[in-house]
Amino acid sequence: MAGVFWIVGGFAQPSERLAWWAAALAIEFVSPAVYFWVPGLGRSRVTDWNVDGRHMAERCGLFVIIALGESLLVSGATPPESSHDGSMSEHYGGTMKPAGKGRLDRVIVKARRAAVERAQNYRKIQWPSFA
Repeated sequence: MAGVFWIVGGFAQPSERLAWWAAALAIEFVSPAVYFWVPGLGRSRVTDWNVDGRHMAERCGLFVIIALGESLLVSGATPPESSHDGSMSEHYGGTMKPAGKGRLDRVIVKARRAAVERAQNYRKIQWPSFA
């Protein structure tokens, strides 16, 4: 039932959206207390909830995969601190316009520096020759 309120809230005007979503959230919180009662169908019993241990293990494994993927994405997008002044022109031979002093600009500068550093370190690895 809450799904209807979520969807209607998504299509509602911004001034009305919060009320629809608040109603949907209230339904989500009250549903377990009334055993997920649905008009015309009644309520469910705990014995109806057949949960297989293998299914739960698989779901937990999928959650871990998603969490690891997110952490890799965030760590790749979040560069280490740098003392760069924010200007990219001299670093890339004048091909880029200077960045401002904002936080996002500093993050971009740090990300580019980290990528360049990783690429330089990658080139330093002595790869075996199979020729």
